Amino acid sequence: MRQENKFWKRIKSQTSDVDVLWTRIETGIILPGVPDLHGLYKSKSFWLELKISKLKKSLRVDLSPHQIGWQYLHASKGAIVWNLVHRPSSSEVYLCNGNRSPSYGVNNLDPDYDFKWKDDEVHWPTILDYIVDYD
Repeated sequence: MRQENKFWKRIKSQTSDVDVLWTRIETGIILPGVPDLHGLYKSKSFWLELKISKLKKSLRVDLSPHQIGWQYLHASKGAIVWNLVHRPSSSEVYLCNGNRSPSYGVNNLDPDYDFKWKDDEVHWPTILDYIVDYD
């Protein structure tokens, strides 16, 4: 959880000059499956689950069954849901659509992703536009 908190702080810092409203959600066992961040950008609401991939050569999106269920159900009803995965070993960040969450499972390596960038190369307005305008 410590690396995830650092990841969140980096996102918050990198978006400080972008007109996005973040709400960090600490649900724990009270509301299992609810993503870590709720965002509001250009009047559109979206959800981000933050994940840290500890593998050096592969990407893994370790979603719990509750997270998979929440993402799939909400995405199927029209919610905008994404997974933002950081791989510290390569300083890479991946954006993975919540519509595909059932395929991410614990044993799935190198899942499909929509965007990939280096920590220091992110252009948040482009990423946020993609998140809220994805069809």
